[in-house]
Amino acid sequence: QLGATSCRIGEGGQLELIAVCRPGKLRPSTPLAASDIAITPDGRYLFVGVRDFGKNLLDAIHRYRVHDDGHLTHLGTVDADAIPWGLRISPDGHHLLVTAAHGNTLPAFEINEGNLKKRTSVKWGNMIRDIAVVVCE
Repeated sequence: QLGATSCRIGEGGQLELIAVCRPGKLRPSTPLAASDIAITPDGRYLFVGVRDFGKNLLDAIHRYRVHDDGHLTHLGTVDADAIPWGLRISPDGHHLLVTAAHGNTLPAFEINEGNLKKRTSVKWGNMIRDIAVVVCE
C-alpha cells in the first residue's frame, strides 16, 4: 500500500503508530511500488520514490511535510526519470539525488520548503539503483 507512515519509538524500543498519510489520489489497486525514502536533515520534509516498473503509469517523487507532532501532509508529486530507485539528500539538505534504474540518469532536484525543482540530470549506466553521498574533508 502506497503512502507514508510515521511512528515514534516508545518505551522498550517498540514502534508506536502516529499516522498513515495516503499519497493523494493514488489507490492501492494502482500497480505501483515505493522504492526508497529520504528525510531532510532538519526532519521537516520526507520524500518517497514511486515506480511503475515500465508500465508508463507513474514514476514520481512524493513529497510530504513532517509536522512537529509527527503527522504528515502529502504535498504532491514531482515527475522522476524512468523507475526512480535510490534517494539521497545532500548533507546541507538543499538537494535530492534520485537514481533512475531504467532512465540511465542521475537527476538532481533542488529542495525549497518541500518543493522539488529538477536542476540537472547526469547520464550514466543502466540499472544503477543505489547511491551514497559521502562528505570528504
